[in-house]
Amino acid sequence: MHRVIMMFKGWLRGTHHSVRDLQPYINQYTYWYNRHKMKEGVFENLM
Repeated sequence: MHRVIMMFKGWLRGTHHSVRDLQPYINQYTYWYNRHKMKEGVFENLM
């Protein structure tokens, strides 16, 4: 879990522009992280 938090902080420092946009950034990172961990392709997960 510590590694995920550190990766998120590093990613956020490179893209974050304002507090107002924080939730969309968190959503995008969560999607990216979950997608990165998936073993199957997108199509198989949608089915």
